Amino acid sequence: GDCAYPVDPRQADGFIAMTEPVDGAAIRRYVTEYLVARQRPVIALLHLPGAPVVEMALLTGYEDGGAAILGRSPYQNPRTDSANPYGYFRLEDWESHTLAILGVGEERPAQWDKHLCYTVIQNALKYSRSHTRGTQHYGLAAYDAWERALLDDDCITSADDATIARRLLHHSAVAGFIACQKAFTVLPDCAAPSMGVISNLVRRASAGPGMIHGFMWDVWQVVGGYWRGVKPVGDGFRHYWDNDEELRRFKKRGVRERAAQVVRRARQADAQALQDLQQAGEEWDQCLGRGNSHPCPCWDRPCARMAR
Repeated sequence: GDCAYPVDPRQADGFIAMTEPVDGAAIRRYVTEYLVARQRPVIALLHLPGAPVVEMALLTGYEDGGAAILGRSPYQNPRTDSANPYGYFRLEDWESHTLAILGVGEERPAQWDKHLCYTVIQNALKYSRSHTRGTQHYGLAAYDAWERALLDDDCITSADDATIARRLLHHSAVAGFIACQKAFTVLPDCAAPSMGVISNLVRRASAGPGMIHGFMWDVWQVVGGYWRGVKPVGDGFRHYWDNDEELRRFKKRGVRERAAQVVRRARQADAQALQDLQQAGEEWDQCLGRGNSHPCPCWDRPCARMAR
């Protein structure tokens, strides 16, 4: 709920209307059959009438063969609250308000030979791969694209003030997005008596997100500030830049070079963290203890990790 974005009801109507071509009967059939067969809720992205946001909700049951859906949402309100004592919302014609349906996957047996930290390392490396798809940049490539944009004089100095202000707004938003992402990145403690080297590689990588979060604040200090000069347009759903001094600073290449230098430092910190996780994962693959065994199974034999 804290990260929900306010929605302009007029724009939301148009967005929700995009779902009209979807087969409502197919959605209803999928959800009702899912609820009965799996006995677990369905996650839905929907707009409850009267709610100020489009947000995730749990669909937990239905009535009248699926004509009305029951569920729980932090944004249920008098227009949708059910009269039952359990506090579910009740919504008819719910298919037309639904933007996406997410089923909860099957439960899988726990892989006890894989430590939680090992799984986290695998996921971190998987989702941090650096690549570019069209104008979308992922992983370390996002830092490179940001730096190029900051140093593109033709793109900035040749534009009118209104365009430059939007680019400064985007620059500040990128810093905020990365800062927020890194602020909530936590790696579990891999402490295991038999894995001092691996544990400390992960511990060193764990310092990376906090450092990058700090660098994003440094970017703001160079130019833009923490939304310094950002004001909402009348309806409050759009923003514009209203700080001529920050705009003048953003036009100066020297200022943007300092910001780009901070972006490079953040990239280096991210690259170091990924390198540490890569090494930890490779060494973990060779360790017979897998971080779970104490004493280490290699106490009385040559270490499998070191003998490779």
